[in-house]
Amino acid sequence: MTFSIVIPMYNSENIIVQTLNSCITQTLLPLEIIVVDDASTDDAVKEVRRWMTQYKGNVKIFLECIEANSGPSTARNIGWNIAKGDYISFLDADDSFVSEKLAVVNRVLLKYTNIILLGHEYGVYNVETKSSNLLKQLTTKNFLKKNYMTTSAVVIKQDISERFDETMRYTEDQDLFLRLTKRYNKTYYIKEELVLRERNMNAGGGLSANLWAMRSGEIKMYRKFCKTQGLMVLFPLFLGYSLAKHLLKSLKGPA
Repeated sequence: MTFSIVIPMYNSENIIVQTLNSCITQTLLPLEIIVVDDASTDDAVKEVRRWMTQYKGNVKIFLECIEANSGPSTARNIGWNIAKGDYISFLDADDSFVSEKLAVVNRVLLKYTNIILLGHEYGVYNVETKSSNLLKQLTTKNFLKKNYMTTSAVVIKQDISERFDETMRYTEDQDLFLRLTKRYNKTYYIKEELVLRERNMNAGGGLSANLWAMRSGEIKMYRKFCKTQGLMVLFPLFLGYSLAKHLLKSLKGPA
């Protein structure tokens, strides 16, 4: 399998070089790296261009720049649409791959060639969980309960028609994972930490307005799902479930 790494970037001048270095030190090199800058106001683009001039390896490097800030969905879709690899491996600009990331997912994909969406675990600062060699299938019900995967911890088949919903800036990843799982029923998960993040995906914190924006994104996802599936009668249940989670998280406060 070949992999295109797509990195949406916004104001990441202090971390983007570390992120890029984690891509070119893979034990299985990607076909290409596509950085899509979402109208950064810092020197992130200069950092990427400087890094590109210094890089002397065989991985193809591309930098695409969006003139007006459009959100991560648009940036990811731009990279996805020009990618040439068999699978897209998304990586947020402030995350890093462990060196075996592509090699591990490649072994799985070669063995189970029907997979559309493959996710894995992530570590915070360092890797703690080694592979259990257990490939778990995730269902639509799983993603209706919660988001099982961060975007930096998935690879998605390149040649499918679905894309991130560009009208969404929150919960856009769970929305896509839900749609893919519902349509293809070929979503799997391996219990191995193959990406490093600086904080937990479900960590608390942030302004209440931001927490509500995230919850609003989830509610929009539920409404879309119920409408497309002819299940609007169930939407009040999902709405209540989402609001209850928001209340509990608000009461809990920052983690």
